Amino acid sequence: AGRVVDIGSGKGYLSETLSGVYGLDVVGVDSSPGNTSGAVKRKDLVAKLRRGRPPAGRGGVFVPVTKFVGDDVDLDSICPPPVDGEGSDSTGVVLTGLHTCGDLTPLVLRLFLRSQRAKVLCCVGCCYHLLTETDSESTENNSKSNFEPVEETADVLTSSGKFSELKLEEKSPDSPKFPLSKFVEKLGIFLGRKARMVACLSADKLGTGQPAPTLSLHFRAVLNFIVDRLKLTVDEDKKVGKTFWKCSGFLDYARQAAVKLGVATSFEEMTDGEIVEIYDSFRKDDWKILAVNQLRACVGRCIETIIVLDRVLGLLEGLQDKTGEVFIVKMFDPLVSPRCYAIVATKKTFRTKTPVQK
Repeated sequence: AGRVVDIGSGKGYLSETLSGVYGLDVVGVDSSPGNTSGAVKRKDLVAKLRRGRPPAGRGGVFVPVTKFVGDDVDLDSICPPPVDGEGSDSTGVVLTGLHTCGDLTPLVLRLFLRSQRAKVLCCVGCCYHLLTETDSESTENNSKSNFEPVEETADVLTSSGKFSELKLEEKSPDSPKFPLSKFVEKLGIFLGRKARMVACLSADKLGTGQPAPTLSLHFRAVLNFIVDRLKLTVDEDKKVGKTFWKCSGFLDYARQAAVKLGVATSFEEMTDGEIVEIYDSFRKDDWKILAVNQLRACVGRCIETIIVLDRVLGLLEGLQDKTGEVFIVKMFDPLVSPRCYAIVATKKTFRTKTPVQK
């Protein structure tokens, strides 16, 4: 393969490593103009730091591009094919994505199947709760940036190593991304957002002595009890967010959360002592939340397995007319990165010998 296309490249950490350390030509594709701008700045900073140092080998070219990858995207529009006279090996493309979020993983897999130039795939998915299961499912499950129309002009790496302009426009997803395979589709499996959120939990951390995130869940449950007790109405767009990580205890948490939820005035009717007393009355139920969270994490691994195997089956079905292989490869320590399994696929190509003219 001649080049690497890094889908969902973010600020270019993987792309820059593949380019600067391993000497590969990489096109980093991300739907966010902010991420592309950050990738360009980081690329320039890395080049400045490397200035004056002898290169470890052939230096690759890294080109950050802003583009939304949908069902209709063409690989040639991202990475143009080589011009006549270049080696045939340079026409091939490696598609990769590190922790491609939500719908992006199945989109990358479909791009791999329909593009003749895509020869190798290596993709690690994440954020299963953002997957689109049916056409009727609310689009709020997806990243907001996927639906805001954006028009940009970006540089794309041409076959000669120069840059060309490409006009880009974002579009919304065209089809459900789970199930990906016809086999799972025939089984009629529907997971739903809550089950997919459970699939994001890490069961590996349960046996290491690391504390489960039950305290934050307990804080939210008690806060919800107080809101119901005071018969308060909270707007749906109001969120507690990451208040738990900014507080010194439940009392501080409750006061800060009340401000964020827009009910601080009503909370002032309760004294600090009353709030602490309510919280202490629920402390005996801590073990119940811990047990539920452990069960959810264990079930989550089963749900993640369904999602990953569906993607493998989808690739195998799509490769029936071609000669290829599909693997599941453990790439990372699950304690560091719970989404640690990569889907790796290859397409085998056969070269026919040119007959010798006598």
